[in-house]
Amino acid sequence: MKRTLAILGIMSLSACAPPVADLYLQVTTQPQLIAQTEKDAVSRAEPKSMKEGFFPRYHEISAQSPIIQRDGYLSNYEVFKANFEAGQNIMMFVASQCDCLGFDKRVLVPDISFLDEKGEPENATVEGVSLGLNFFVTLRTNIERDGNYYLLVGANNASVGKEAPNKNATAPLYSGQSASLSTSTTPNPFGEVSVTYFIDD
Repeated sequence: MKRTLAILGIMSLSACAPPVADLYLQVTTQPQLIAQTEKDAVSRAEPKSMKEGFFPRYHEISAQSPIIQRDGYLSNYEVFKANFEAGQNIMMFVASQCDCLGFDKRVLVPDISFLDEKGEPENATVEGVSLGLNFFVTLRTNIERDGNYYLLVGANNASVGKEAPNKNATAPLYSGQSASLSTSTTPNPFGEVSVTYFIDD
């Protein structure tokens, strides 16, 4: 009996979750200016500290986050900041946490840009992508100049509401690169992400 009640409780919570398309509508109807460039996006944000090492802190990306125009969709985003020195080899890790309450499992698919202190794109290579219930992206870069650097992490809303259970999906991630992955979750415009980095000596 207790098991039956628990299952019914989970199902009821899943049923109460708003449709993903409705959540994206909250993004598109926000009464705020939409950044047209990444430089503009950085200037509109309040950068959060990029954490070095383990034990990441998660930050929410929501309808109240700033918004940037991407190719064919709007992306709500947050910006993370760190100071690096010339010659450092940096590994960055972006983790997006699954909203896994009930049977309707959702995850924010991250849209990532690595930028210099002027908001201009910097080179970085995607070294790994994995998706179970959570989404992880690993990037590596060599720093050419001392200064502040930014990682713009937004919601890739290109496929919002399109479920891909047990099928291969192609996720555009960073600088035109993409990754084929198997997913049983639904891309979500909202979620919690963490950004950490390591200096590879």
